[in-house]
Amino acid sequence: MSEDKTAETLHLPSFEERVLAELETISSRLATVEERAVQTDLETKPNWERLQKDVAQIHSAFVQLNADMKVSFGNLDRKLDVINKEMFQVKADQAGLEARLEKIELEVHPQIIVQDRQF
Repeated sequence: MSEDKTAETLHLPSFEERVLAELETISSRLATVEERAVQTDLETKPNWERLQKDVAQIHSAFVQLNADMKVSFGNLDRKLDVINKEMFQVKADQAGLEARLEKIELEVHPQIIVQDRQF
């Protein structure tokens, strides 16, 4: 009878031992990831808080600018209407003055019509 000494020299882990070893590996890798996450959180938290503060300041400045613009441009349409009406009136007055000036010029310097006597 031959004895099987291979089984004695090779110690193969049981299923439970292999599962426990894999769980230990996963646990250590998870702990490493958690440490990195904590470190990253500690590094980025001040930046994130500063960014939130900056965004809040920009938002409040934008709200103030919007309010200022509404006040500044609130009557702009009405002001432009008034300017247009005034401009039309000035143009109408100018046309009337030009007509009166032409009439005066014609009275002072009558137009001389020269006729050609060659028939």
